[in-house]
Amino acid sequence: MLDTLHRRRFTTALALGAALTLALAGCGATGPNAGGASDDGCTPVVVATSSEKVNLMEALGEQFKKSSEHRGLKTCATVRAVNVASGKAAQYLSDSTKRWALDADTAPSVWSPASTVWTDRVASIAGEQVVAGAESFAKTPVVFGIPESMARALDYPAKPVSIAQIKGLIENPEGWGALGKSIWGSFKIAKTNPNTSTTGLSMLLMQSYAASGKAKDLTASDVQKSEAFNKAFESGAIHYGDTTGKVLQNLADKTSGKGSSYVSAIALEETSLYNYNIGNPDSHTVQPGETLTPPSEKLVAVYPSEGSMWSDNPAVVLNAAWVTPEQKSASQAFVKFLHTAEAQKLLPKYGFRPLDDSMDVSQYLNDQVGIDPKRPAVALPSPRPRWSRPHSTSGPPSASRRRSCS
Repeated sequence: MLDTLHRRRFTTALALGAALTLALAGCGATGPNAGGASDDGCTPVVVATSSEKVNLMEALGEQFKKSSEHRGLKTCATVRAVNVASGKAAQYLSDSTKRWALDADTAPSVWSPASTVWTDRVASIAGEQVVAGAESFAKTPVVFGIPESMARALDYPAKPVSIAQIKGLIENPEGWGALGKSIWGSFKIAKTNPNTSTTGLSMLLMQSYAASGKAKDLTASDVQKSEAFNKAFESGAIHYGDTTGKVLQNLADKTSGKGSSYVSAIALEETSLYNYNIGNPDSHTVQPGETLTPPSEKLVAVYPSEGSMWSDNPAVVLNAAWVTPEQKSASQAFVKFLHTAEAQKLLPKYGFRPLDDSMDVSQYLNDQVGIDPKRPAVALPSPRPRWSRPHSTSGPPSASRRRSCS
């Protein structure tokens, strides 16, 4: 059984390498009801978005109705968020912009993946015009979520924790025993699939940065040279899925407030950690009147000392055959609204950071939910796809610097 597990992990490592290589490499009308008819008589603005932003998008849609951007439209518009994994949506849009791969009711006029990595991928395959003008409106760093008692055992945050250090604990046959906590067993991690998950792809890049010793200018050659490092790191994975929701739900069910032998560290976005700590481990759409129950032990956001990558959460009006002229106008107004101060102030309530770093987020993003808004100290840039024109890649997206595919 152990040999089978090792073979499975080796196969996984090969799949990861293939995914990363792809990341670095670079119409007929469908009628007035395309994209799902609105039941209130308004133009439907369907937003295909990653799971952690569904609640946020619905709240932003409500605020949009009250905005000057909405008042400028000839007819009213209603925003509806649908959950489509970033990698899946990128695949669908790369395959066809004439017909949405899912049902017509979910055909989006706006796409908001977790990262411009995915809009870059679509641009490289289907053409830049499909996602022209994609730019960030919210951001969140990729971190390790570690149960608070385990973070204390690592002497965090008094001492920095590195990806190389975590790799060492994974490889150490004593596991947590090396730190006097043998009750927790081996050091286990949970990750997501980089073929479909922004977090999975970002963490793989962060591992490769750690292996190379670089903080910028990561190349495909660097990734290839980090194969042994990445295979050793992946050997500690006990969960490998499309989203972190399942493992976070399992952790919420299993934890007793004194660490967990189930998993030691989860690679996830800071916003997912926020949702876990407020009692929404799978980041589901919270229903009116629903009560969220925080876990018995919170997760602490550990920002690796080598640096973190950022999910820069773009929003773009799609140039697709199913998007009607009315939807295009309404969608453009909604995307414009996302960059207003009114919209930006709503982001921290849903675990996201605004583009303006000077905005106070401490009411929501603070130590009580395991977050340090002053970190990470080092922002790792996304490698530039070979097909793209040169652009700045230093640091996380900000109000004055947003990546664009146009």
